[in-house]
Formats: sequence, C-alpha cells, structure tokens
Amino acid sequence: ALLKNPEPEMISIILDQQRLGGVANNLIAMINAAEQVKEQLSSDTQRVINDIGDELEQLKIALEPDALSAPEEALAPLITTLLAFAGLIHESMTRGNGWHFMEMGRRLERALQIVNTLRSLLVTGFDEIEQETLIESTLLCGEALIPYRRRYQNGIRIDQGLEMILLNNKNPRSLIYQLTQLEHHFADLPDNRDEFSTEHKLLLEATTALKLSDIKALAKTANGIRGELDQLLSRLQYLIGTAAKAIGQRYFDHTEGPQLLVKNNEWQEPL
Repeated sequence: ALLKNPEPEMISIILDQQRLGGVANNLIAMINAAEQVKEQLSSDTQRVINDIGDELEQLKIALEPDALSAPEEALAPLITTLLAFAGLIHESMTRGNGWHFMEMGRRLERALQIVNTLRSLLVTGFDEIEQETLIESTLLCGEALIPYRRRYQNGIRIDQGLEMILLNNKNPRSLIYQLTQLEHHFADLPDNRDEFSTEHKLLLEATTALKLSDIKALAKTANGIRGELDQLLSRLQYLIGTAAKAIGQRYFDHTEGPQLLVKNNEWQEPL
C-alpha cells in the first residue's frame, strides 16, 4: 500500500515532529540543544540555526496537500542552510574534547545509516533494471554516484557499488571510512590508554569483519536474497550500535559526578 501511494509516508518522515528519526524531529532536537548553549555560539552560528527553524516552518506550507511543490524541491533551501551550518562547525569549532565527541557521534550515525540503507535497498535481489535503479539511488544518497562513474566506466554493477559504499577508504561517505575515523577520534580522547576496552574491541571487530569480506560473495543472490550481505550488515549493525552504547556509558555516565578530562597535564572541559 505504501509503494502505491508513498507521498503521505514521505510527508510524515519530513514534517512529523513526533516521529523519531524524521527530519522535523531531528531538527527540533538540534534547535532545542542549541538553545541550551546559545551563549557559547557565535552570532553567525545562531543566525544559521534560526534560519533552519524558519525553513522548517516554511516546509509546512510548501508541503500542504494542495501545494504544488515536490518534496525534493521544498527541501532544497533547508539542505542549503544545513550545509552552511556544517561548514561553520567544521571551520570554526575548537578541536577539543567536544569536537571529538561530536565527530564520533556523526561517524556512528552515518555508519548505522549506511548499514540500514544497504539492508533496505540491496539485500533483496531484483531484476537487472530495477537493481540498477536501486544501486544508483544508494550511491546518490551517499554522494558517491559521480566518483563511482569516474572510477568505473562499465555501467552500474552491484559488486562495484558495494565496493564503493563499503570498502573504498578514499570515499568519505563509505562505511570503512567512518570506522577508520572513529578509531582516530577515539584514540585522541584523554584517559584512553586501554587498547582492549569494550569500545576498542567492538570497533576492531567491525573493521576486521568489513575488511575481510568478499565483495563478489556479498553480491551473489540465492533465492532472491543476498544472504552473506545481510549477515555481514546485521553483524556490523550490532557491533557499531553496541560500541555507541559503550562509549556513552563510559564517558556520559550520569550516575557519577562530573569529572575533569586531562591530557598532557592540560586542563580540558568537564563532561
């Protein structure tokens, strides 16, 4: 039923503020968080955050049932504003503990998003034309379609698409890149000398499982399902999700009082 009439579902994902993981839900949470620390934000950053709120309100008008705007057209101004916000953070934020935790959160979320997208779109086998459309859509969502076409000039293929999304360490939107960056940020945190902590083991296992995977085997279909791909993605989803929880429990355990993080005898902000 949703495939026959997808528009209401798409509108709900964009506008429903109570829908966890939806566009409006995430943006409202971000705006509320920014309000709690607004004294630490520059005037430029606050202005961009206000613009994000304004664009969210405009979406309600642009996507009304009688409106003529398509969802992708209505979202374009919001995407531009979010890109400006991301650029401000990347160019202006001090590389302290807060930066590392924020980047780790981004990498964890992006890694889980990649896994969920692949499980949704590529685990089930389809006819050649439909499969090509799904692979192209997956690459497009990961900002990897143009690099893919530049690297591979023999059309859209499932094995090459999986290689670009999963194992290409030059692609900043690939899964292996997210795991590698996680290791770097985690290693830069103070008081993190235990190389055999739970988080390290989980991330190491996820990275090893991904690197040892056989793309040709992952691309094979049996009875309409890519079983090996599904098993790998399921395992990675568990390992990455568990690592995220372990990091949160280690550094953000609210049952204990605040602690100072110290590295190289220099004071760092408390958590």
